[in-house]
Amino acid sequence: MIRWTFIIMAASLVLAGVSFAADDLGVKIYPGATKDEQWSKVQNEMMKAMGGAGVCYRTKEAVAKVADFYQKDGFKVSVGQVTADGAMMQKGDKVSLTIKFMKPLDNTNDTRICIAKTK
Repeated sequence: MIRWTFIIMAASLVLAGVSFAADDLGVKIYPGATKDEQWSKVQNEMMKAMGGAGVCYRTKEAVAKVADFYQKDGFKVSVGQVTADGAMMQKGDKVSLTIKFMKPLDNTNDTRICIAKTK
C-alpha cells in the first residue's frame, strides 16, 4: 500500500510539474490545443540559451481565431499584422508568442502556437 501511495504521489508531482511549467510562462493555453513535443523541445532549448523557457502547442483553428484569443488576453501584434500564415505577438517585455500556419512546413492544416518567456 505504501508503495502505491508513493507511485501515485510521484506521478502527481510529475504531472503538476508539467502543468506548472506551462503556467509559469504566464500565458493561457489556447482551448483544445495540444502540446507539440518536437517543437517544444526546440523552442525550450533556444530559450534556455537566453535564460528563459519556451513551449509549443498545435490546434486545428485558423491563425486569425488564435490571434484574436491572445489579443483578448493582452497580447499585442509586435511585427507586421495578423495574416492567414501567422502572427508575432508580445505581452509586456518578457513574453512573446508566434502563431504559424503549418501547411507549408509539414503539410498539415495545423496552427502552431509557440510561447517564449525571457527572464
